[in-house]
Amino acid sequence: MAKPPGLFLRGARWCVRIIIPRDLTEVYGKTRADIALNTSDRPEVGLLATLKRTEWGADFEAKRSALNPVLAVAITSEVGAVLSDLIRAPVLADDERVRHDVRLLTGGRLTAAPRRHDPLSALRLVE
Repeated sequence: MAKPPGLFLRGARWCVRIIIPRDLTEVYGKTRADIALNTSDRPEVGLLATLKRTEWGADFEAKRSALNPVLAVAITSEVGAVLSDLIRAPVLADDERVRHDVRLLTGGRLTAAPRRHDPLSALRLVE
């Protein structure tokens, strides 16, 4: 059986070297990981090395997806048109209601407030 990539013997124990992708070196703080397989049995080493590489590959994908989340829904032009209609309808309805309701235009009054002439108002401003 061929030796899996990164497999090497350290003393009497087999290890597997996993190269950490460049985009994840900041997350892991290193460029490679040497993992002891805790066995000296050559037939078992191939399977253990493949399992470790698979585990680390899944961990790499999990870290990548955590660092670069993918949007669940891309906004297409059709979705944009629907959203625009949903926003536009209440805004236009409010605009029409305000235009045709005199009370809303005058701040709740049907007629303008009468102005009262106060001859002392000029003296109060001087004080």
